[in-house]
Amino acid sequence: MLRILMAGGEMLSLSFSETDTALVLKQKIRELETAPEALARPCSLMRLIHGADVLPDDWILHDHGIVDGDELTLVLSRGPCGYYEEDLEEYEGCMEIRTMVSARFREETFQIEVCEQVEYGSPWRCYSWKGSVELTEGDGFQMSVLGRTEDGPEHTVRDLEPKIFLGEMCESNLLKVQLTLYGVTGVGHLRWLNLVETPCALRDGDGESDGESEA
Repeated sequence: MLRILMAGGEMLSLSFSETDTALVLKQKIRELETAPEALARPCSLMRLIHGADVLPDDWILHDHGIVDGDELTLVLSRGPCGYYEEDLEEYEGCMEIRTMVSARFREETFQIEVCEQVEYGSPWRCYSWKGSVELTEGDGFQMSVLGRTEDGPEHTVRDLEPKIFLGEMCESNLLKVQLTLYGVTGVGHLRWLNLVETPCALRDGDGESDGESEA
């Protein structure tokens, strides 16, 4: 049995097997009638901590020294949290397009930067959004755009760009997000992208500090 310490000091007892991963353990927590708050949260909003280590979803607990009687801490986020990236190479007609996406989520806020390059060696078109995040039904969330910047060719069309993008939290450190991409024509079109969690920070110049200052 493992002991799971929840917010507020409530302690749960949970059985596990040698082959269980951290993700399987999160799924078992959601099924417990004694953990109603966790049941309402997707597994992607749960963080399991052992000592000083946050357990990745694919870790097999037994292989990383977690044994009967150990205590884990369960932290529940209010929204997506972490850094996510995607790097796509696609074709529109005979034109190759490379799209690089970097995203930072801090539970209730987000900042996403997209850089597009049409053909190798051509100028990059970069644009970014920032704003607030609100959970919706199930594993969904919506991103309300409060600010936008752009650097690159001037022929992009933004008039029809939505003020709200949709998203979905998936398992195994994956987010699906809806964004506007511009491609060859420079006319915006909505796309669903799969973003993978990464320890890497956003590019330099995200324009925000963490609110920390030196004494």
